[in-house]
Amino acid sequence: MPDDPPLIRTTPPASWPGWRARLTHVWASSLEAVTSQTIPKRLSVTPPDPWPGDPAAGAQLMRDWTAGSLRWDATSLHGFAWLRDLRTLGGGDARNCAQELTIDWLSRYATYSARSGQAWRADILAARQVAWLSHFDLFYNTAPESLRRELFSTLSRQHRRLRWTAAREVDGLLRLIALKGLLYGTLCLSFPKSLAKALPLLEAEIAAQINLDGGYQDRDPTSQVALVQHLVDIRALLNASEMTGSKTVNTAIRHTAPLVRMLRHRDGKLAHFNGGGESDSGLIDLTLAQANIRIRTPSSAPDSGYERLSAGKVLVLVDTGAPAPRNSHCGGQRSSHSGTASFELSFGRERLIVNCGDARYAEPEWRGIGRATAAHSTLSVGDMNSSEITSKGGDSARIAVVSRERNDAEGDTWFTVSHDGYTVPFGLTHRRRLFLSASGVDLRGEDTLIQNPESGQNTNNRPPFTIRFHLHPAVTASLIQDGAAVLLRLPSGTGWRFRVAGASLALTESIYLTVTETKRTQQIVLAGRTGDNSETAVKWSLRQEGGDKT
Repeated sequence: MPDDPPLIRTTPPASWPGWRARLTHVWASSLEAVTSQTIPKRLSVTPPDPWPGDPAAGAQLMRDWTAGSLRWDATSLHGFAWLRDLRTLGGGDARNCAQELTIDWLSRYATYSARSGQAWRADILAARQVAWLSHFDLFYNTAPESLRRELFSTLSRQHRRLRWTAAREVDGLLRLIALKGLLYGTLCLSFPKSLAKALPLLEAEIAAQINLDGGYQDRDPTSQVALVQHLVDIRALLNASEMTGSKTVNTAIRHTAPLVRMLRHRDGKLAHFNGGGESDSGLIDLTLAQANIRIRTPSSAPDSGYERLSAGKVLVLVDTGAPAPRNSHCGGQRSSHSGTASFELSFGRERLIVNCGDARYAEPEWRGIGRATAAHSTLSVGDMNSSEITSKGGDSARIAVVSRERNDAEGDTWFTVSHDGYTVPFGLTHRRRLFLSASGVDLRGEDTLIQNPESGQNTNNRPPFTIRFHLHPAVTASLIQDGAAVLLRLPSGTGWRFRVAGASLALTESIYLTVTETKRTQQIVLAGRTGDNSETAVKWSLRQEGGDKT
């Protein structure tokens, strides 16, 4: 990891949910009504925006606008991120669309009211502020003077409100977005008195939300990418404003960018851990290029709970952490996933073993399923999750405590991860051992359930256990050797043979969840019951066909 000094950790203030947040907005509106405000006439800084839009989405937005079918009922519309889509689409019609939609929004929501819905929530307000300021030269410099005046007036009101709400109304990454918007308004609209508040609050929030190894606290790889993007934006804004920069921001980028590389497969996309999905490999490439951090990809991130085992063309990513609890300052934005000790495996650019993924964007019947232990390539006991997760995605009393040990020697890797997630209900500890050969053609595993007589549970109870290995949809699987092994075939033609000792073996259906679709796939399922001995062990291996010849 980087040699930079660690970020100075702080404890951020608690958010004000519910009625306290609403009262804050009412109070802010009252102050606005009785105090004068300075309305700028031009931008002192034009912040860069390096992130691409989606021209197809921009074209659809224009069609909806032309047809009169666009409605402001989608929260995402209030953040004006779609300005990027219109920018990427380009042309005079796109510019006219941006101006007309902005005029329409201003006619409805320029002033806060109880009927504004989420439009003035701190993070959405801040995202809109950033979008307007970043695209001002492109879309609004040539706009009618009346629109420019109204924009500056609304930007001023938004900035004033963020001074009261940015550090209180929301938590986690949303709070960082809110404070980012506050800093944008401070520097771009020339409010120097706000700088003494905006930058220190933002720096403290950045330090509070990042683990010592650079991982984001909600453990979601997509959050990690988004965090680096926000940090890059903030650094670029500070540079554009000719400030000396921020040591906290620069150090944070050096710590967080390598974790993005760590959580990628060799197809350039992210692993399916803790709500993360594959994502756009091109956008991830751009994010890392903008970060411009040349540090070796870490193999271990113990604070964030990830390990990376690599040999030859094989890459194994392991989840060695417990679900991020709701009170870990993640704000409950993302659902917790009970996937401790799960792993994903890829060969070159082809994925072989995966987790099911996050079902936020899937059909309603699948939502919540992707968070369960059974949706991960790991062991579960008695059809229970290894850590309890509530229906709202938070944490409850039973959260696994995890330990890990790693040894690398002459290219071989031995890795052990253990957790006590099944100690309370069954008196069992799960230990997973992995061995990856230096050639990368041989992965061996051992899953052991260890009885703990001191747990207070009935050790005569013999609960069933299941070990699952979910396969990527591109993998072809078939039972061989009279059902004693599984032959796995990748699209490239490479074959892998899976064997097991100590449990029954079956090949059943599974799903693979992406942002756009739910794909049918298969899973290898090992099943058994704990025995009378103090330990019940299942040994398995995954070996490349003909791999010893390569």
